[in-house]
Amino acid sequence: MPNRNTILMKMILLSSTIFVYYSCVDDLTSKTVTLKKEGTVNTPGDVVKTYGSLKGAINHALSGANLDDVDVSIVGSSSHSDQTDGVGEYFVEDIETGTVTVTASKATYVTSTQNIEIQEGILSNLNISLLPSAFAAGKFSIVLSWGETPLDLDSHLFVPTNAGGAGTFTEVLYNARGDTDGTLDSVPFAGLDRDDTNGVGPETVTILDTATGPHYARTYRYFVFNYNEDDNLGISEATVQVFRDGVLLKSYKVPTTAGVNEHYWHVFDIESDGSITDFNAISTARPVEP
Repeated sequence: MPNRNTILMKMILLSSTIFVYYSCVDDLTSKTVTLKKEGTVNTPGDVVKTYGSLKGAINHALSGANLDDVDVSIVGSSSHSDQTDGVGEYFVEDIETGTVTVTASKATYVTSTQNIEIQEGILSNLNISLLPSAFAAGKFSIVLSWGETPLDLDSHLFVPTNAGGAGTFTEVLYNARGDTDGTLDSVPFAGLDRDDTNGVGPETVTILDTATGPHYARTYRYFVFNYNEDDNLGISEATVQVFRDGVLLKSYKVPTTAGVNEHYWHVFDIESDGSITDFNAISTARPVEP
């Protein structure tokens, strides 16, 4: 009899396919892995599983400070969970490849959910920003997060300043941030609450909400600009999430097909009734007013 810590392994060579079976007495579990030689075909019933890992940081959408004790769940072909450590980071390994749903939740914050593709043998990164629940009430909130490069992505919002026609827009951006005290009680009734210039983000834009839609009953346009025009926007791992009154409406990922000089990402428009029109388009040209 093997002792408690013995791992039993049997290798059987069958039709150029190696089947590895092992069991651990400690946890009374077993796992089957199929290793297929090049040029062979798996026989019916074979199960081939591949794995990757995921890491990231969870931060405060307004201050950018990392948050500890955030519950992180990952659900795909199997389920995993973790909690952010004292510096606001999480790490999960042995995740089956494929699309997984990542959910970050913490008391007094709006729960955030995003999808990401887990790739074989790759340590993927997903940073998530959480909005304080009290702050999110009565607002449209647009949260931009990204990876370590490019260092500086900028949020831009065209805001209609009255019910008139073309030419009656103002632009909320890093050097004209609008109403930033959180009350949204003065023109343009929208603001860039945080501008980040050293990677990861977040940048959060808010718009005053009414019962029927945004404050001005016209179209608002949101886009992202790679400020330094250096690294390719497509490798930024950027995500944009749109919340209304603390409820997630839309989530976007930057297209990975961005060309070298395509530094503008037109993400969406918010229409006068509060509905959202998707664009999710990369371009060399700066988006124009709607």
